[in-house]
Amino acid sequence: MESLGIKTIGELSKYDVQRLVAIFGKVFGTYLHHASLGIGESPVRERGQAESISRISTLKENTRNLGVVLERANQLCEEVHARLMPQGFSFKTVGIVAVMADMSIRSRSKTFENPTNELALFKRTVKELFEKLLSESELEARRIGVKLSNFVKRQEKQKRLTSFIGTSAINSPRF
Repeated sequence: MESLGIKTIGELSKYDVQRLVAIFGKVFGTYLHHASLGIGESPVRERGQAESISRISTLKENTRNLGVVLERANQLCEEVHARLMPQGFSFKTVGIVAVMADMSIRSRSKTFENPTNELALFKRTVKELFEKLLSESELEARRIGVKLSNFVKRQEKQKRLTSFIGTSAINSPRF
């Protein structure tokens, strides 16, 4: 495209469609022209479900102080959890990330056997992961983040045994 003098969508939209067809062929040349004009036959589709939800934040100052890290991490946990709950999902994996003072990136995660949607468990796991991460390095954290992933659609609450038998059977037992 650059060799044709086309650097922007606007330039592509003004480019002679016949030249595009001659260069790229009828199908692709026409597609490029129509796409640059915002014309398309592709149906609008809903986006797929998110694979993870995360938040990251820069700390006020670089620190190794677990209390300072957890104060901000807990706020991030609440924000992430609040975004997940309306979607009707539980999570199996909790992750953290830290950008250290030397700009290196460190991450840790933990996957549970069973899905959960408990905020308290999310926060406890984040605490454990940050404790481990900070104990393994002498560097201070500059930015921190939390993440939920490995989503499972929440099921209805477990049904009672009586929901499988008619009410007449309950009212007149045969044993």
